[in-house]
Amino acid sequence: MDALTDNWSGAGAPPTMTVREELREATRQRLLSAAEHIFERNGYSGTTVGDIATSANVSRATFYLHFTDKSDVLMTLMRANLTETPDYWHEVDEALVSGQRTELRASLGNTLNWYGQHSNMVRAVREALAANPQLAAQFEGSFAGFADEFSGYLSRVPRQERDRAHLRLQLLMIQLDQLAYRLVVLEQKGIDREVMLDEVTDIWLLTLPAGGAAQLNPGPELQPGMAITTEHKHRARARPSQPEPRLHGDHLGRDRRSGSPRPPVSS
Repeated sequence: MDALTDNWSGAGAPPTMTVREELREATRQRLLSAAEHIFERNGYSGTTVGDIATSANVSRATFYLHFTDKSDVLMTLMRANLTETPDYWHEVDEALVSGQRTELRASLGNTLNWYGQHSNMVRAVREALAANPQLAAQFEGSFAGFADEFSGYLSRVPRQERDRAHLRLQLLMIQLDQLAYRLVVLEQKGIDREVMLDEVTDIWLLTLPAGGAAQLNPGPELQPGMAITTEHKHRARARPSQPEPRLHGDHLGRDRRSGSPRPPVSS
């Protein structure tokens, strides 16, 4: 009998929810769905807790059993949307490892699709972050976490260069985030998307320290850390001469001609 009971109970299986827990979770999901619809329609400032509760067919008191305020529910929605982003960054990571400029450009272009899919929610979140400094503080470090997704590329960067490569990945993603917000979310027409992707791809290749792919996969494609000529704007051909020192991170903080440490600037 004990063995039969163990088989039916599913030893090691996750515990099932009680009826009360199921009802509570169903209410929470209804609130999230209602909030997402209203935020996308009205923006952050145009949405109230009462709007969300009414749309979900619950009382304000019930809302506060699940969320502290409207910013709490907005951040919950945004965190759920952000769970998709590692897949996009993994694709960029694979492109960096491959050393192929065309693959890098395509993967960076795919990240813009995420902004297109969540444009209304991104707009509401930006509005909320601008209005609430405490909320903005919760997002500090997000891009550091995203940079961790580039394990393939970072593992090929010399150990002494990895911290700098990790930081530069963060800065490049912040730049891409700002550009995507303006071009995709706000639909500003000042810069052509394809031209922007060409330039951003070149910036990534210029800025990141060269990883193992640059040595293991030489060829016509432009590699991280290599200099760009005018021809690279249209054709990714690596220049046979040595990269210009000013484009390499090795020369940051050093004399441009000799490579020796710069003397401190007198105050």
